[in-house]
Formats: sequence, structure tokens, C-alpha cells
Amino acid sequence: MDYSAADRVEGDQLEITKSPDCGDVWIKGTYGFEHEERDY
Repeated sequence: MDYSAADRVEGDQLEITKSPDCGDVWIKGTYGFEHEERDY
């Protein structure tokens, strides 16, 4: 996936962070939704 902090869902800004040491990605939106995806 190629996301940046400028990506939006229905006009709401998302906060997307990725740890440089592993493949974990955290996405936090307006409603506090968090998603974690691991590289296996």
C-alpha cells in the first residue's frame, strides 16, 4: 500500500503511520478507527 497523510476518506483526513523497523501500519481516522496490517 502507498498511503500518505494527505489521503482522505469522504473528505476526512487520515493519520497514517508506519514503523520503520517492521511492516506494521496504523491508520487512524475521524472516528478513531485503527487498522493494523502485518507483513508476513
